[in-house]
Amino acid sequence: MIRVTQELIEERYNLAKAQGHSKAKWLVFCELLLKTPLKVELCASKSTRSKYIYLYLKGKKKMKVRFSDHREAVSAKRDTHFVGHDLKGNKVTTKQMMERVLVHFDLMESHGYLYHMVK
Repeated sequence: MIRVTQELIEERYNLAKAQGHSKAKWLVFCELLLKTPLKVELCASKSTRSKYIYLYLKGKKKMKVRFSDHREAVSAKRDTHFVGHDLKGNKVTTKQMMERVLVHFDLMESHGYLYHMVK
């Protein structure tokens, strides 16, 4: 597990940029979340291109968000809150994920502007 910082985001973006790619949605998502009181951690799958973003608020609440280019194998634990597709198989956009994260952590009133920053 890696703590997400602005430096990590810039490092990952520069690597992608050098390979001719644009900034990944998970990087934009994490960059916006750094403006909140949430602790943001990253776990990148070694066998796929999935990124697992773990969010914590002062040890009280937590959430796991998965960014991937494929559907998740059905998890017995169903511990991932939001993915490219939710647990019912419905497509979930990055903007919808942001809204759900802000609501989950009761941050919509103080950080709702971040929802409007997601494209």
